[in-house]
Amino acid sequence: IGKFQEFLFPSIVFPSSFFVSTIFWGICIIDKHLLIPDEIIELMPNMINHLTHTFVAVLVVIEMFLMPHNYLSKKSFLLTLNFYGFSYHFWFSVSWFMNGEFPYPFMNQLSRFQIFLFLVASAFWGNVCFCIGEQLNQKIWQRKSEEKVVWIFYRAINCEVNAVLSKLFFLRHIFEKKKFSWHMTFF
Repeated sequence: IGKFQEFLFPSIVFPSSFFVSTIFWGICIIDKHLLIPDEIIELMPNMINHLTHTFVAVLVVIEMFLMPHNYLSKKSFLLTLNFYGFSYHFWFSVSWFMNGEFPYPFMNQLSRFQIFLFLVASAFWGNVCFCIGEQLNQKIWQRKSEEKVVWIFYRAINCEVNAVLSKLFFLRHIFEKKKFSWHMTFF
């Protein structure tokens, strides 16, 4: 399970979460009605939108800061991400074929060529989201590993300084005892 989770985060979880947040809020800035039908807007509070479209991106970024992820097999990650994206696009194309409508209202207003361009742009943006995750992971953990090296170096120097100081204090203590005993012998 651990290896599977480690594979899923870079290949699907981070890119799709980041993708959903950026695409959803980008379209909502233009017009919320393009994504959410009017009857649902009245029923759904804004907090639900934030939980489903903002919080997912916040959580993956928090996880990125808490745990390093392996981005070594970039080719297999991108193949998995693109297969996932293709499957999602296939699902809403089947939905259009069965119901005569896309799940997202704005797509019903587009021509087939515009839908094709949107899907190509979505695939491109999904791959960019993967690269953003890869770069973010590298920047965070490269810095943290540098901080760790500095911390280890600091601890090593600190330990050496403490060892030298403790030896000096010990020698001083011994010397003072001998001095004290020499004084005792002279009396």
